[in-house]
Amino acid sequence: MLDSDLISALKTSAEDLTQSTEADLRDLEALYGFRLPPSYRTFCQELGFGLLGGIVYLEPPLNVTYAGSGQPFRGLLESGPFQNAELGRFVRESEASGLTLGDGFLDQGAFVPEAGLIDALRYFGRSDIGHLFFWDSRQATPGAARELPIYGMLEYEEIYPIADDLGGFLQRLFAPDNSGVFGEAQDPLPQEFQTGQGTFAP
Repeated sequence: MLDSDLISALKTSAEDLTQSTEADLRDLEALYGFRLPPSYRTFCQELGFGLLGGIVYLEPPLNVTYAGSGQPFRGLLESGPFQNAELGRFVRESEASGLTLGDGFLDQGAFVPEAGLIDALRYFGRSDIGHLFFWDSRQATPGAARELPIYGMLEYEEIYPIADDLGGFLQRLFAPDNSGVFGEAQDPLPQEFQTGQGTFAP
């Protein structure tokens, strides 16, 4: 569950929000084949496009155009299939070379993913320093919406569990020790949401 006070504080820090519509979210559900976690839906409709703490981008589905160029921007509707395909390609190439994920070089220690996890990962966000964030979709259904566990990956190499839902993810992200999100601690992040004011046409 999202912390409503945190979401309010992030909204207060932001200007010119570009939020997902219900149609955008339904387009993503059709693309991914399952109901989106309620916390992610709320995040996309309340905040949408922007950087958390200046470093983390949880990608919303959008159907907007860039200001000036008029080029379309669809957010996770475009990047999701690409990143999921890249993960699959990396895993196939690694297996062909005799390599596996979970070498344990992060502070989290060795985490060996159980059978079926990698195939079930679905991308939804990234950091500016090489991290990718995925849902474990094994518990997802086309019917009832439910929260999904979140995993991190550093440049398609090391995978590690982060939180049971987006609320837990955000708590760890803004905690003094944020190693639960990044695998190894980064400087504490400011509790702010940067939107790139004026990026998209009104």
